[in-house]
Amino acid sequence: MVTLKSLPIYPSAELFSYSAHTLRSPFNLKRQLIKDDSLSGTAIVAPDEDRLQEPLERFDITALSMVGSLSTEAQIWGLINDGQGKIYRVALGNYIGRNLGVIVDIDERELAVLETVRDGKGGWVKRYRTLTINSD
Repeated sequence: MVTLKSLPIYPSAELFSYSAHTLRSPFNLKRQLIKDDSLSGTAIVAPDEDRLQEPLERFDITALSMVGSLSTEAQIWGLINDGQGKIYRVALGNYIGRNLGVIVDIDERELAVLETVRDGKGGWVKRYRTLTINSD
């Protein structure tokens, strides 16, 4: 017959009451709700999806990379690699990426894009993305 040793006795754990469950999660983006429950200041009307697409709109923006820039006294262009070895010259106002992104700023090392994406409630919002030159 096998005899079992009695289990050790552990002290009781101190109780903890979690009271932050009603607060905003630090992992979610902060947003301010207004009467119609849309994003304050960022909700927009639907974009024109019927316009003629530009070549770089066929690519996901994460597949694109900025590889340089060209400039004159009057204008600056960004040089974008499509990830397949082809380089495109882009200027302010050109569209880029699959999320209706329009180029809003270009400097020697960075290109800013304002994308228009669905907000999950039937509307649209704008968000910024940047492409920078890698210094590898």
